[in-house]
Amino acid sequence: MLADGLPRVRAGFRPGPGTRRGDQRHVRRSRREAADLDQARVELANAEQQLQQSQSQFRLQAASLKTRLNLAESDSITLAPSIMVNPVPIDVEQATQFALQLTPRLRQLGIQYRQNELQLDQTEGRNSFRMNLEFSYGRERQDPRFQSIWGSPTNTYSIDVSAYIPIWDGGERSSRVASSRIRLDQTRLRIEQAETQIVSNVANEIRNIDEFQTRALSMEENLQLASDLSASSLALYREGTATILDVLQSFRREVDTADNLLDAYLGWRRALLRIQRLTYFDFELGLPVLERFGVSQFSTDTD
Repeated sequence: MLADGLPRVRAGFRPGPGTRRGDQRHVRRSRREAADLDQARVELANAEQQLQQSQSQFRLQAASLKTRLNLAESDSITLAPSIMVNPVPIDVEQATQFALQLTPRLRQLGIQYRQNELQLDQTEGRNSFRMNLEFSYGRERQDPRFQSIWGSPTNTYSIDVSAYIPIWDGGERSSRVASSRIRLDQTRLRIEQAETQIVSNVANEIRNIDEFQTRALSMEENLQLASDLSASSLALYREGTATILDVLQSFRREVDTADNLLDAYLGWRRALLRIQRLTYFDFELGLPVLERFGVSQFSTDTD
């Protein structure tokens, strides 16, 4: 009897068209979820590989930095993972004055210019007309006995005049004077060239600081928007209204935005370091660089 009833039971549970379509949808969903899982694993493996590569590069650069700074191997070098862009206002005229006043190169050129001026004066005075006029006054006494030498002294006066008049030196003096003047003019030109270059470099660096600073502040806002979009895409994927490609693309956009923020931030920091080297002034702290390290004190007007 049981064997006779099996065909009837099987015939009674024969799947209909709706059941087959539901199974097909379930199969497609399972396949899609499996493909999404594989793609997520691939992206995760790539991210882990990039992380390991970044950590390896950081170790190499940290070791190189320890060697350059003569640090011990036990010393550790850490980086703050957060990026903060605090705007630094810099006035072009003030920065230019700092550069012209605090730059050792201009000071050295100024000393050289003064030395050339003194050398020119000495050269012009050599082998030229000169006259020496000497006056002398004294009191003298002659006595065979030393004890009476101070008694009844007599006054003595003398006038000496000597003059030097060059007649002909074959043009030696004029050539030396011309050579000294040329050196003086060369030093003056080097000073003017250095000042022009400093003014141009300071203006360009301040322009770079403003551009990188604006970019970094803008990228901070964009990164927050990209992070919100990634969270929204992930929520939509959990609801089943977004694909894994949408989620991965949102994550990639967030990573690209973070990279752009890092590039803008590094460019901004490098520009600040360059303006410090040009002006020898730390605009973030508001004091000269050498004074910050206690090397020297400058009485520079910062108003």
